[in-house]
Amino acid sequence: MITSDLKIELIQKIIDISDYEKLMEIKSFLGNLGNCSAKTNDPVTDYIKTEKVLVINESQLARIEIALKQYENGEFISHQEDQIELEKWFQNQE
Repeated sequence: MITSDLKIELIQKIIDISDYEKLMEIKSFLGNLGNCSAKTNDPVTDYIKTEKVLVINESQLARIEIALKQYENGEFISHQEDQIELEKWFQNQE
């Protein structure tokens, strides 16, 4: 297990603790360790959440462009109107 994985596992376990006394013991223990950050060689980027990049193909891009043109031309309905139409559709299905 690498250091960053161990840190994440420990953090998750601490989050699950609801006992105040146990949390105070952990706080005290960590306070006695001193400056731990200087003892790790893990790069900071290991802890930065990165965004995933979605790559779309030509067909998807074409569909997006059509949808944008429809929106610009007012060819859409509001969420509220959609919910009303959906309710009517469900009633007709029964």
